[in-house]
Amino acid sequence: MKNIKWGIIGLGHIATKFAHAIKCVDNGELVAVASRSKEKSELFGSQFGLQPDACYGNYEDILNHPDLDALYIALPNHLHKEWSIKALNAKKAVLCEKPSTLNTHELKEVLNAAKNNRAFYMEAMKTRFLPATRHVKQLLADHAIGDPRLVYGDFGFKPPFDPTNRLFDQSLGGGALLDVGVYPLAYTFDLFGKESKVFESIQTFGETGVDLDTSVLIKSVDDVHIHLFASIDCDSPRDYIIVGPKGTIRVPRFSNATSITLTQGDIVTEYHYDHLVNGLEYQIYEVNECLNNNLLESPIMSWDDSYHLMSVVDDIVNTKE
Repeated sequence: MKNIKWGIIGLGHIATKFAHAIKCVDNGELVAVASRSKEKSELFGSQFGLQPDACYGNYEDILNHPDLDALYIALPNHLHKEWSIKALNAKKAVLCEKPSTLNTHELKEVLNAAKNNRAFYMEAMKTRFLPATRHVKQLLADHAIGDPRLVYGDFGFKPPFDPTNRLFDQSLGGGALLDVGVYPLAYTFDLFGKESKVFESIQTFGETGVDLDTSVLIKSVDDVHIHLFASIDCDSPRDYIIVGPKGTIRVPRFSNATSITLTQGDIVTEYHYDHLVNGLEYQIYEVNECLNNNLLESPIMSWDDSYHLMSVVDDIVNTKE
């Protein structure tokens, strides 16, 4: 099996977690990083054993790194399209941090670049690859709680308000829906199918024009009632709860879950999963496996999965207009 050589564009907090995750992946290696600052790039790279000549002070030069197989795009949301396309045009495999782009129009351009260059592309929706997610699917398949009737999922946090911060800037792809709302949406479509339909959404907007809170009501083809909530204005439990006639499945901190609680009457069963590092390693393994099997997309987080998710985001955004 080929050892996949990785680079990272954008060296913020999530990039640091990603670099730590690569260290535990036996068929992956971090070989280059890129920032807009050469000094920052070298400082970042030195933490992971990279030489200065593998630490780039701009995003363009890393595309010409001779040994690079795959790039992780860890830039702000509004830059995802541009640098995904540039990386794909350079024949590099791309793992792009969520959301894939700002809208379906942008995503079409990215997917066309992947097709035209016959290059791998995947949105980094880490929930798809977590052991806890696989177990939730198995519990549902085994009818552990009967046929689900009600679902509640949320992801909310409250950063300090700063109108120049990307979270509060429309031009930078800010807002609750794009930044964290895609997590419960993607989780729902993974568990209950893309046929599930949004029939109502409610958004609260702040002074900079971004949505601070977004609530979405969804009905699955099996008549499961689903309520999702995302916020950048309040902390929420970040749980995903599925209720059926025989019991309840609760996934605490579902976006990076390390446990599940199954309640069946008076019987409560706890399941625990220790990440190898921090939860990002599973998507790295997936990309490496896909590349070693000459795939252009992941069967677990496919191009169609990303396009469907972004089309739902578009629909929610367009309801306010």
